Amino acid sequence: MSFYTGGERSVGTASVCHVCHKILNLEDCAVEHDGIVAIDGAEKYGHIIMHTPCATVLAMRLINDVMKQSVHPRVVNTLLRSIKHDAN
Repeated sequence: MSFYTGGERSVGTASVCHVCHKILNLEDCAVEHDGIVAIDGAEKYGHIIMHTPCATVLAMRLINDVMKQSVHPRVVNTLLRSIKHDAN
């Protein structure tokens, strides 16, 4: 995962924000991620890029989805215990 400030070029080839679907301009700040993605029905190495605010929205949506699961990863259980402890 990489962060780019305005004026930097992305390492990958993606040019459209994964979240808002708008083209990223060279002056935009962006976050990019590369790894295995589904492309045309096959799993291949790929690249996604997002405006920084869009990456924040995606992260919040992912956390929200994790919190809705009946089984939480250990880090979530630790956070929940911490929140309950601080409330007392």
